[in-house]
Amino acid sequence: MALYGFAQGLIQEAGIRIKQLMEQNLTIETKSNPNDLVTNVDKATEDFIFDTILETYPNHQVLGEEGHGHDIDTSKGTVWVVDPIDGTLNFVHQQENFAISIGIYIDGKPYAGLYMMLWLMSYIMLK
Repeated sequence: MALYGFAQGLIQEAGIRIKQLMEQNLTIETKSNPNDLVTNVDKATEDFIFDTILETYPNHQVLGEEGHGHDIDTSKGTVWVVDPIDGTLNFVHQQENFAISIGIYIDGKPYAGLYMMLWLMSYIMLK
């Protein structure tokens, strides 16, 4: 239960940070094609999530969409899969209709999924 509560607090704090970063200048880069974007907010949020997880759970593995994290070569232990801004194209053009997505696996089995819709500041958690 401690892991579930930690994940809930983490996604809420990441949402608050994204809201704050949205008030600053946005830097946009293209990844694989013109519709596949990454922003400074994606990167900063992924860094925050990655660092926060490993400060509390140093033995966990983290895989981030923006390239941060570990090369996962085993399903043993706890693995976090993070998309700091799911819907970056919407984030860039609308500043709504995007979310933070986090999946947690323990020994290869799904443990929890978290999805926070930032423009509503509401989230869904499944366990």
